[in-house]
Amino acid sequence: MFTASDGTFIDIKSDLVPHHRGVLVVWPCMTGSTAMYRLPVKDFNREGISTVQYNPRGHGASGGQFDMEQCIIDLHRYLEPLKLNDTTLFMLGHSAGASCVLRHGSTCGPAQKYILVSPVLDSAGSYRHLYDTGREDEANLLISAFSSEKDYMLGILRDSRWMNRDEWEGNGYREKFDKTSGKILIGTLMQKLFIEGYNTFRDLELLAEKTSIILPVEDHWYPMDLTNSLAHKFCIPVQTINQAKDHYFTGTWKHVWRRVLELIIQDANPCG
Repeated sequence: MFTASDGTFIDIKSDLVPHHRGVLVVWPCMTGSTAMYRLPVKDFNREGISTVQYNPRGHGASGGQFDMEQCIIDLHRYLEPLKLNDTTLFMLGHSAGASCVLRHGSTCGPAQKYILVSPVLDSAGSYRHLYDTGREDEANLLISAFSSEKDYMLGILRDSRWMNRDEWEGNGYREKFDKTSGKILIGTLMQKLFIEGYNTFRDLELLAEKTSIILPVEDHWYPMDLTNSLAHKFCIPVQTINQAKDHYFTGTWKHVWRRVLELIIQDANPCG
């Protein structure tokens, strides 16, 4: 555990090898944990790549509530004492984590490479896409699971009216949802993600030359045509994992890690 400046415990697992030639930082999907991905640490360490599996506030065993800006500061303060200035830094983010590593790069200085796995580049846009395509049930069930009054939340989430700021504020949904929450204050999280929202199109453009995207064959959580369009516009290479059939790359992360290691070795040895 890393202790943040305000005393919050942050769940970070580091495997650092002597005289490493690079460091891979992994940022998970929203409310997820890096443990989900079964990172083959030994494979990366064997190639001289150290790994940092970062669970921001509200993720994994970390305390606190998720806030992108604060979580970026936490990671920066963790990495700073490691003195990685002369080390090649690679950052991987899955889903919403992809936006977080991009924002980290545009605010704290760019890494050598950004690897975005099924990136969600617009938080509110992602939820609206689910409503537009009639696939909101999975997200609704995921969010309502954080509440002690699941049926109450599902009733409100059945359509997208709650995403209108006037509707949200007029009904006091943040306060109402927070009162039914456990560790994660779901009303506060929803306000940050889906009412205020974040969009990292500009960050993607700024870091395009350092970015690669990995996609599954199908992704219901974010419009793949938009991701591919942005990648084409900014000349970002895109790879598809043919074995992956969903946003979470269920059962296929070993294929993702193989591609990631290839990308890292290629960048760490540009003349090799």
